[in-house]
Amino acid sequence: MINKLIQNQKSFFESQITKSIDFRKKSLKKLLINIEKYENEIYDCLKNDLNKHKFESFVSEVYLVKKEIKYFIKNISSWSKTKKVKSSILNFYSKDYLTPEPYGLTLHISPWNYPFQLSLNSLIGAVGAGNTVVLKPSENSPHTSKLIKKIINESFNQEHVEVILGNKEVASELLEYKWDYIFFTGSTEIGKIVASKAANKLTPYTLELGGKNPCIVDETVPIGMTAKRIVWGKFLNCGQTCIAPDFIVVNKLILEKLIEKIKYEIEISFGKNPQNSSSYGRIINEKHLKRLESYLKKEKNIIGGKINYKAKYLEPTIVIDPNLESKVMKTEIFGPILPILSYNNSSDLHNILSKNNNPLAFYIFSKNKKFIDEILKKYSFGGASINDTIIQFLNDKLPFGGIGESGTGSYHGKHSFNTFTHFKSIVKKPFFKDIWLRFPPYPNKFNLMKEKKVSEAINFRRAVRVYDSNKKIDKKIVKKCIEQAILAPSSDNLQLWEFYHITSPKKLKQISYACFNQPAAKTSQQIVIAVVRRKLWRSRAKMNSNFIKKNNPKDLNSKKIIGAINYYEKTIPNVYSDFFGILGFLKLIKSKIIGLYKPINKQVTYIDKRIAGHKSTALAAQNFMISMSAYGYDTCPMEGFDSDLLKKYLNLPKNSEICMVIGCGIRSENGIYGLRYRVPLKHVYFEK
Repeated sequence: MINKLIQNQKSFFESQITKSIDFRKKSLKKLLINIEKYENEIYDCLKNDLNKHKFESFVSEVYLVKKEIKYFIKNISSWSKTKKVKSSILNFYSKDYLTPEPYGLTLHISPWNYPFQLSLNSLIGAVGAGNTVVLKPSENSPHTSKLIKKIINESFNQEHVEVILGNKEVASELLEYKWDYIFFTGSTEIGKIVASKAANKLTPYTLELGGKNPCIVDETVPIGMTAKRIVWGKFLNCGQTCIAPDFIVVNKLILEKLIEKIKYEIEISFGKNPQNSSSYGRIINEKHLKRLESYLKKEKNIIGGKINYKAKYLEPTIVIDPNLESKVMKTEIFGPILPILSYNNSSDLHNILSKNNNPLAFYIFSKNKKFIDEILKKYSFGGASINDTIIQFLNDKLPFGGIGESGTGSYHGKHSFNTFTHFKSIVKKPFFKDIWLRFPPYPNKFNLMKEKKVSEAINFRRAVRVYDSNKKIDKKIVKKCIEQAILAPSSDNLQLWEFYHITSPKKLKQISYACFNQPAAKTSQQIVIAVVRRKLWRSRAKMNSNFIKKNNPKDLNSKKIIGAINYYEKTIPNVYSDFFGILGFLKLIKSKIIGLYKPINKQVTYIDKRIAGHKSTALAAQNFMISMSAYGYDTCPMEGFDSDLLKKYLNLPKNSEICMVIGCGIRSENGIYGLRYRVPLKHVYFEK
């Protein structure tokens, strides 16, 4: 039967139906309708299984599931979109993006302590991400498990989502099959078995386990409020909560007062006889009740501890100063037993906390910020709450999960979507010319890439070739490098240089979509206008309101663009916005085609100071320099420098003065050497 179900779900997934966003939303909406339809029955089942009060069932189970469904329906569309990422210079020119894709067939094994919420929350994430689901709920909460199967059968096709009831043998059988993802919630011991089975088939998995969650209380706290919050978190669901405080470590100065307040809060919450309280739950079965009883047998200093096997009842119990090697301090309690230990100093505290690594939850009650920060940095845990308990679970924007022995992976909200989604990395390249260094033959290129003299001096990893001062600058190469600089992916406006030359409607359409995600433009001027419209208003530079009115982006033409650049130059000298930087670079090129690389007296190289502006201008200039170096000219943008190494490399006097020129520079009797954009001839000139 299981084998046939898996084959049917595999065929259903391969049909691509689950990848439809509309299908996912409709499926979740139908689930929400059926949950509301059977809501009263859900409360009854939880009452039968765990004696949960209707209010507690709503807050800790039904409400959280309904909230998760609504959150997914609202956000699936945006989460499922392809995400663009910044490309690398190493794969110039390319489009790089991440495409979310569901794993496929997922197996979910859920526990009994929150049988409705912990069964459906992971299921919602898997369905919302586009997967199929086989859910195996716990046999220890039979009433709730049967109702879950009924709700699921009315909400989904069997090929999409199915619930399989049964004992641990059924769970073991399910783990023998090949799944695309396994999600397990339960004990650490069973989690290890699940991980082993998944590893044998190289199946990715998430384990939501437990641990001994410490609750640290220092002497600065308001004792009454602290006790109230601890009692609520510890005895919620009769202590059968994986993130409940497992034990308290309190400063010895307030030990007695805290114990008295905890006793008081237990009585306020559940009355003098908690067995008669409708707000106090029950232990899931006799087996677990016996386990809890065994923790108390050798403990002497106990408050509470009454047991009624017929009612599956264990009284809220406090164990004072148990031995660290005792059974109650060696394993996760998972019941209404609260050990309280004390400490005098940080060494005592560390000795206690270091006994149990990587808890699922971590609680600190203190007004001392330094104390809180030190503890949070020192210890590893899944999640924490400061001055309260349990509440970190309620925020669906926070990932919920453990680390090490308390689990691996996380979920809730978008983190659930990410858990059940594989993000495919995709790089798309057009048929542009490739960087020549990439391809064989390699012999000459190896020396170029491994040259270290300048790299050591300027802490920059790009290669530099020794420049021959007698070598003439080829204007054709310069022009080609200028074009490459404009095309470089690090520039915002990728192919703006070509806009002044392209008239082919087809090519314009390609560039328009490739660069700006804009609808196809009929002319290159329309693309320039689209860029201006998009970028002008984002500029942080202050502009005169009258200038903006006179130069509405919808009407900007090339002359007005140049006018805007000039306006910026006057208003904010030597500074360009992201947009005008690249246009400023174009302006320089247009005015003199070798604007960045003009020989003066065969020994002096001209670099216009305006190219040392911000963002796109600097990036374009940097890309130009890199392109020139590829043709054998020794040019390289620099980021930081070691002045002694640089002086040695350039044969400069030791008493040369470090000064600021464009970025940084060295002033010597031979002239100024620029460090931001350098051409290592005998002299470098910067226009004032």
